[in-house]
Amino acid sequence: MREWETVHGDLHWANLMGPKFGLLDRESWGRGPAGTDAATLLNYSLLVPQTVERVRDTTDAGLPAQFYVAARLLHRADRGDHPDLVAPLRRHADSW
Repeated sequence: MREWETVHGDLHWANLMGPKFGLLDRESWGRGPAGTDAATLLNYSLLVPQTVERVRDTTDAGLPAQFYVAARLLHRADRGDHPDLVAPLRRHADSW
């Protein structure tokens, strides 16, 4: 059985604040596969390979969560969201 946990659900760089930590936009707050937030941050980072490596090195974005997030983002891309991520998301999914 897969593990589920409480997730932000839309954790990307525009929802993070600093230098003191702040987290914005909780409209997708709920339950999701373990690692969903890390996987979301990783998938949103695909345009910057160095950042992908840093996210991988510092988080636990398991494969089930990465698949879940990539599918969700590709579905959103069908509605016009983040067209620049479509090719990197497909390459990332093909690498599994």
